[in-house]
Amino acid sequence: MSLPEIQSLISQLPRSEQEELLRSLAGKLSAAPALDRPEPSSSPKAIDRDKWIAKLKRLQSLTDGKGLRPTQEILDELRADRI
Repeated sequence: MSLPEIQSLISQLPRSEQEELLRSLAGKLSAAPALDRPEPSSSPKAIDRDKWIAKLKRLQSLTDGKGLRPTQEILDELRADRI
């Protein structure tokens, strides 16, 4: 059963039963072990600011002297790491 189907069925319940269902679900979610919940830092898009700044400084150091890399190239590389 899809989420829209479930929502449609729930919307057909009387308001008091909807509230009771929500309370029951909220109680089950709060009682679930923390291991079942994903940590925000485990997200693949989570960025370690210190590592990002260190990489930026390293990339900027590559532009000193001959063989300069365009800033846009450096920024594109950093953006690619965030995707």
